[in-house]
Amino acid sequence: MTYRVGIIGIGYGQHVLLPVFQANPRTQVVALCASTQERAAAITEKHGVERAYGDWRELIEADDIDLVAIAVPPVHQPEIAIAAAAAGKHIFLEKPLGIDVPRAQQILNAADAKRVVAAVDFEFPQIAAWQAARNLLTDGAIGRLRHIEVNWNVETYANRNHLTNWKTQSEGGGTLYNFGPHVFYNLEWFAQQQVHYITARLGKAPSDPREGDTVNHIAAELDDGLLASVTVSAHSYLGSGHRWAFYGDDGTLILNNSTRDYIHGFTLHMATRNDDALRPVAFPADDTTTDGRRLATGRVVEQFIAAVAGEAATYPMIADGIRVQIYLRTAQQSHQQGRRLPVM
Repeated sequence: MTYRVGIIGIGYGQHVLLPVFQANPRTQVVALCASTQERAAAITEKHGVERAYGDWRELIEADDIDLVAIAVPPVHQPEIAIAAAAAGKHIFLEKPLGIDVPRAQQILNAADAKRVVAAVDFEFPQIAAWQAARNLLTDGAIGRLRHIEVNWNVETYANRNHLTNWKTQSEGGGTLYNFGPHVFYNLEWFAQQQVHYITARLGKAPSDPREGDTVNHIAAELDDGLLASVTVSAHSYLGSGHRWAFYGDDGTLILNNSTRDYIHGFTLHMATRNDDALRPVAFPADDTTTDGRRLATGRVVEQFIAAVAGEAATYPMIADGIRVQIYLRTAQQSHQQGRRLPVM
């Protein structure tokens, strides 16, 4: 069966979701929606898509669309996702689900009511280096985990150019809501544990007049006292990149990417107590000639389509997205109250 797809949003939607769904042998993109009919028409003509919409409600009401992929600012995603699920469409969502927990929960309620599949595009676990790292942790290569350290220091396009857009304002939630969903989801995925307590400090450069946070310092406590320390910065010129360090009873595992390509470029090093230095770990490499965002998201889409078809599939579900949303809320409240908070 071929599933007919409508995509809402032409930023990430055009550059990543469109080619990913077009490349999948079980899907056909039949419609795109932008903020205006004119913009949508220009993009559909450019990419050979059948129909253009300037109103997402019209796309959702179309009887010949089976799946809706949504790539809009978090403040707008819940309304669209709830309506799409209520119309019986399977939904492919971006992170975070929204900017508050109640609206995220309403998406799940709507999906459950109509028994539609709802997936969230957490793509980092699809990277070969990440899968190799998780397998080593699961196999006990460095023993029981003692501590996890996450450092993600980059300069985003918006911060490099001093832009004021949804990613730097309250409708996007700043760096916490832009980078934080990945951090919390991946923390769970690597440790195979949930977060129970969070202490957070959210800030920005003293010279930055914009309202959104650009740097986060977070301490997270997982099952049986496992601690994770997290530093995320989206305004670090020539920053150190994206690094995960896992310290265990019997060794250390380092996953690191110091390049500007946030999907490709990860290396993996490990040392056990028999070693005197970290050594590179070999793993089957991904195809670096392909856009990394499309490669990783394409794998999530494959799992999503398998679930839609009723096949056994493991994919990031909306329940995962809601848990992450709760972590984000707890981090925000911890910052506001200046204290360690339990995840409720």
